[in-house]
Amino acid sequence: MNQSRSPFRPEAFPDIRTLALLFVGLRLPALVLFRPGGYIRPFPPMGTLDVAARVTWRDWLLLGPSPLEPLLLDALSVPFAGEVSRQLAIGLFSLPFEVVTLVLVYRLAQKWTGEEQQARRSALFWAILWLPLWSWLTGLAGIGVALALAAVWLLSKAGGRRRLMLAGGGLSLLALAWTLTALLVLVPAWWVSARRPDARVPWAWIGLLLAVLAALQNRLLDPLLLLLAVTAVARPTLQGAAYAGLLSLLFVLRDPVVPFLLTVESAALRVLDVAYSTAAVGFAAGWAARLSPPPVALRLRAASLAMAGVVLLAALGSVPLGLMEFRRLARADSPYAPLLDELEQAPVRGYVLLGSHQLYEAVYPFVWRRHTVRVVSERNAEALFIQITSDSEGNRAIWLLGHPQLDEPLVQLQARLLERGFPAGGEWYGDRRLERLTLASPTTAEAAGGTFADAVTLRQVAWKLDAAPGEWVPVELVWEVPEHALQTAIYVHLRDAEGRTVAQHDAQPTWTAGQLVTRHALRLPPDRQGTFSLVVGRYVPQTGERVLTVSGADGIMVGNVAVR
Repeated sequence: MNQSRSPFRPEAFPDIRTLALLFVGLRLPALVLFRPGGYIRPFPPMGTLDVAARVTWRDWLLLGPSPLEPLLLDALSVPFAGEVSRQLAIGLFSLPFEVVTLVLVYRLAQKWTGEEQQARRSALFWAILWLPLWSWLTGLAGIGVALALAAVWLLSKAGGRRRLMLAGGGLSLLALAWTLTALLVLVPAWWVSARRPDARVPWAWIGLLLAVLAALQNRLLDPLLLLLAVTAVARPTLQGAAYAGLLSLLFVLRDPVVPFLLTVESAALRVLDVAYSTAAVGFAAGWAARLSPPPVALRLRAASLAMAGVVLLAALGSVPLGLMEFRRLARADSPYAPLLDELEQAPVRGYVLLGSHQLYEAVYPFVWRRHTVRVVSERNAEALFIQITSDSEGNRAIWLLGHPQLDEPLVQLQARLLERGFPAGGEWYGDRRLERLTLASPTTAEAAGGTFADAVTLRQVAWKLDAAPGEWVPVELVWEVPEHALQTAIYVHLRDAEGRTVAQHDAQPTWTAGQLVTRHALRLPPDRQGTFSLVVGRYVPQTGERVLTVSGADGIMVGNVAVR
């Protein structure tokens, strides 16, 4: 291998012992970190894996997963009940194999090149590749690489058929159980290399074959890891690092990360499939260029660069597709989906006031920009009150979402706004309460003479005569209450020509002797137009029985609202 390609000075490479200690020193503290792509997925309990059903002969031959992996995960899930303890157990179990892989990469490069500095560079190259990759790997996938390289190393060290069988047989069987693909590719290639004076050709063919396998099966993790190991041994250059890093990144996006965020039918997932396969074939073209005469090599390198451009464009294209898909899924799964639909359909601009930053993160990404979304705190409550009450568009709607006991600044701001506004009702989202109100003002006020059976009299009604579909209509009622009035609820309805209720608001005030003023806001449907009747009445909350007027009616029609 040409040392002039190295981006480092030869004396800058650490020896294998120092590198192994640094590797372990970085890996051990990282074991306690909760990894976003790998061990965060919970392991099933004992007896639920059904190894026979999950691992078939086709899996063994083509995909290369080990039957040992589900067995080990199954066994470790029993003594280690907690997620972190299972993560530590699996990390400590796989760490020796990772160190063995590092040492074997060093030994194989040393045997191939015969140069100490090149071997150190290969080991450093593998450590740099592996450290960011291991945190995204699921299960124990990296162990197969260590076993396969160990089998190849022992086979190369053994002499004679008898010693060969004794030295490599046991470990070869174990590696065969872990990944048949590794031995089908590496061991025959090593036998060919042992009979050829130039060892570069077999290693290049190894990389070519592994890249093609990785391209044909975009979930083929073992060939990918073996391909990275071969790259570390045979081609620890900047170009090799770029290809290896690209393949690793695409695998991380395609396998551990994206399926947790998107659906199987996602367009972004299909684009990443194309990018991964194209990158693997481009890697293969780069290897094949090393085996070809100069004219062919130039064309292969050009094709490799063109494929890299396709991969880059595909990867960039998958980002907006993935973001749109993730936004759609997150919105559909949001516990506040009904509120988000309401905000999207609201015809007027409004304020969405939230009690915590947690609610802000759950609501803000899905709210139309025309709404103003703010978290209410002690620092900004006064400024928000001034901004809302002095808004030139007085018909703006206001939504308040928060915990009634914990989010005190929001509750206090809501009480101040209700002194000027008209409540439009609310509902619960778990332990969070949503309240709606508007600061729109009535445009007309008329006297009303309706008296109920308990002598409660509706003296005056003020409301907004004209509105647009989806707007909130403010209604103010002035009552004259005698002694010992019934403690009832109030309903305010908008009814169409057939008498059907299209909007309503209910409230339950405290009926004390004297004058009582109640405020209401009716949310109009977004798809209805016409002239609607405004009807006011009372009912007993416990039974729903309506209180009749002295004339025997169950409500008072006080006017009309034109919705256009």
